[in-house]
Amino acid sequence: HRFTELDLDFDYWFSKIKIFYNEQIAIQNGRMIREDDWWQRLLRRTSDTSFAVYLDEVGKVMGYIRYTIQNLTLELLDFNAISYESQQNLWQFIQSHTAEVEKIIGEDSNQQSFGTAFLNPQFQQKIVQDKMIRIIDVERFLCSYPFEKIDEPLYLNVQDKQAEWNNQVFKIEQEGQVTIVKTPKNEEMLTMDVGKLSSLMVGYHSLDWYVFRKEANGSDKIIKQWDEALPKEYPSFYDYF
Repeated sequence: HRFTELDLDFDYWFSKIKIFYNEQIAIQNGRMIREDDWWQRLLRRTSDTSFAVYLDEVGKVMGYIRYTIQNLTLELLDFNAISYESQQNLWQFIQSHTAEVEKIIGEDSNQQSFGTAFLNPQFQQKIVQDKMIRIIDVERFLCSYPFEKIDEPLYLNVQDKQAEWNNQVFKIEQEGQVTIVKTPKNEEMLTMDVGKLSSLMVGYHSLDWYVFRKEANGSDKIIKQWDEALPKEYPSFYDYF
């Protein structure tokens, strides 16, 4: 295993990093696919950016970091690793810079239990609630949503004060087809405000959390069916506009 920094053959290694990044975030929840224009925008915003890439025996990218060093501070802008081994080796690379920096800063999802990666995790952490999600078109969103298990049709009653087109009852079939039910009969359904629904569908909290706070209404049977249908993965987002 070895490291390479992108001082030489930058375009060659940068193309590999972009491929690696998009492959990794495709199986993660909430991350943004970076087109070439977006990557160039990131480089323009931080012209002093450095990269380090961790490779396996055959030269395949196993992880990389994007970082800057300014005023004795190393700031981690990207940290993506395909395995625990590559993650630990990237940290060892960062540790090799301790003679030239006094502080290391960066961002990570609160769900990642960041401190457990270190033998002596004595450092300052700051939790910031700076993300927001809002479903604009519930029907189209549901059509693209990766439901996990639907044994019988699900019904969803959405309440939206700002977008009247979302004030509907939606029916989700076993195969994922979505239709609007104009005159629902006695179907049991999950009822939620669009804001709470948005955070539920990306995995910010479990459905039980919203039920406990009376922000999701439905019978025990319906709650169980919806809980089985929703994937369980916390979202992470590190790009700013």
